[in-house]
Amino acid sequence: MRLLNTDILYEKLIEAGFDITLHRHGLPAELSGYRFHFPDRQADPAILEICPADDADTILTGPALYLGARNPDDLPDDALWYLCRDADEKRVLNCLEELFCACRETDAAMALARVSPETLNRICSIATDYFQTFCFVHDEQFCLIGYDRRLDLSTITGFEYSEQYGCYMQATSVLNDFRTNPAYQRTLHTEGCQFWTDPDSEECCLYMNLFLYGRYHGRFIVSLRDNTPGRAAAVEYFGKALLETLAAESLAGPRSGDLVTRLLKRYADGESPVPSAIAAAEKLPGWDSPGSFVCGILRLYNDQLNTYMVRSVCTGILERIPGSSLYYAEGRIYILISLRLAQMRTSDIRMGLSELIRESLLKAAVSDEFSTLADYPQYMKQAAACLRYMEQNRLTDWFGEFRQIAVPYWLRNGTTELPASLLTARGIRLLQQYDAANDTELCRTLQVYLLHERNATVTSRILRIHRSTLPHRLTKIEEITGLNLDHFPTRMHLLMSFAWMTDHFAHT
Repeated sequence: MRLLNTDILYEKLIEAGFDITLHRHGLPAELSGYRFHFPDRQADPAILEICPADDADTILTGPALYLGARNPDDLPDDALWYLCRDADEKRVLNCLEELFCACRETDAAMALARVSPETLNRICSIATDYFQTFCFVHDEQFCLIGYDRRLDLSTITGFEYSEQYGCYMQATSVLNDFRTNPAYQRTLHTEGCQFWTDPDSEECCLYMNLFLYGRYHGRFIVSLRDNTPGRAAAVEYFGKALLETLAAESLAGPRSGDLVTRLLKRYADGESPVPSAIAAAEKLPGWDSPGSFVCGILRLYNDQLNTYMVRSVCTGILERIPGSSLYYAEGRIYILISLRLAQMRTSDIRMGLSELIRESLLKAAVSDEFSTLADYPQYMKQAAACLRYMEQNRLTDWFGEFRQIAVPYWLRNGTTELPASLLTARGIRLLQQYDAANDTELCRTLQVYLLHERNATVTSRILRIHRSTLPHRLTKIEEITGLNLDHFPTRMHLLMSFAWMTDHFAHT
């Protein structure tokens, strides 16, 4: 992507004092250079053709700069062109050379910024030089993840250092105003460059929301008091570069404010979760507790993952599972999914990833669902145990769920690696929660029904209910848990879970 386009060029020529008219047609075109027009040369939509004043008969269909006192009615209506009434060619060419050189230097600086260790900061520094005003990018928590490091933020009004996040962020007074301002809330869903005027303070800026894989990841802000098509194009130029950087960083490692990814990194690094970090992540929309979450681990056969494949696979996952966060380390992709954001069930995740995982020769293992983000380390152990079981037993399945291997894993390993609370069937916990909220006896109904080998007569007599009531309860149980009670391994897992719970409570 090039910085200079036809809107920016028009505004720069006006600033330089030229008497110029722009005929708008279609979308702005990016420009890589300029040249005098020659009739026999093939047209290039990225090249600005210059038509001298003494060449009054030439009419072009691409980007063109017509010099001299021409009649606009004689120029085409279906093309993008400029009419510059200043016929001093040397003056025009000197201005064009300065503009094209400056923009090419910016493009070159951006190319170097993309491979630098601090890409976000470098891009903001280049933007600050271009706009000649303060430019920065903040994440969804208003933490500054990119700004011109030549500036001392402690001297700039509206920013303060956060000990919790270890970085600068917008001041508390500013954040409180944003969070209670309906006009500001409406700006969170806009795309492209926008102009913001605070209705209370009348402060102005240009901004561009940064959406990554369908999720709001923050905002690029340029401190300007007015908007023009050329400035909007420049904001989108820098904003798209920031988005590319965020996409790359989301796969290679967490940003300072990417709270959910930081949780995954701590697990991958073998570190204990920090309660304050979990509490901060739980405040994110869709991650707030209580919710519904799943975590998992993916790996390639023989651990042969190269950087290109990692990025390709991760991008595919994030596109298919919008409510997910990823972290890659040492041949493993760790994933944490908010089912509320993804609007999926675990079975939907399996179907969504099936083609991607098979094509990439991956193995994937996911945990049971859990309701509190603070429990993710324990359930990540479930996913790790499932993946290890699949590998040790040379299972050919490409996608494994812990509930599918819970019984053989439990029988083989006991509770030496995972506590029994993680081995028991999740359906029982769901029934217990439902019973507590609705004053029912579905969990006890299921236990009696299974202990007596699904004998409806005996079960009804023990529960002291009419026999016609039992089918309704069983239907409700399957609806709540998603379990198939005709599946023998499922019944065995439930019976083992009930046996452990009975023995556990008898000794506590």
